[in-house]
Amino acid sequence: MDISMYQDFYNLEEKHWWFVGRREIVFSLLRQYLP
Repeated sequence: MDISMYQDFYNLEEKHWWFVGRREIVFSLLRQYLP
């Protein structure tokens, strides 16, 4: 894979609603169950 693609994927995952929503769900579950 081209190295510049990693930056493109990172930028996509920072802003796309799917990844943002998934990250919020995971973090809320972690906050709930971890001290």
